[in-house]
Amino acid sequence: MSEKKRFVLMGLSILAALACVCPVAFAAVEAGVGVIDTQALLRRHPRYEQTLTQVIEMADRKQKDAGADIDEGSFNRLRDEVAEEEWRLMQPLFDEIEAAIRNVAAVIGLTHVVDKDRLYLGSGTDITEDVVRELIRMSGG
Repeated sequence: MSEKKRFVLMGLSILAALACVCPVAFAAVEAGVGVIDTQALLRRHPRYEQTLTQVIEMADRKQKDAGADIDEGSFNRLRDEVAEEEWRLMQPLFDEIEAAIRNVAAVIGLTHVVDKDRLYLGSGTDITEDVVRELIRMSGG
């Protein structure tokens, strides 16, 4: 067998092996669209439980400080304060999720990533698990 034929066959063998090992990556590159489950990503973020505990403790503390008998205006202010503080505590997780999505999309060649609950027509490659693994890697786990 000539050297050229051997090289071509070796290249085809490598591509075939990659296609078996990485079918998701090949499909994603072909489609160019990835889908994610945003809620699953948040719930599976390595620091989600810790952050959720902080949010609950903060809300309980503010409610206790406000007392049982508060008027509607005070209740609305308290609700707004809790929502603002919750956003402040959760924002780093949202930022890390976005960075992980961008990393995974770049590695597998996606041009678009949408939330699976917002995809009305068509399909894409679900990269939720890939993003979870990237979040764990980014968190040092």
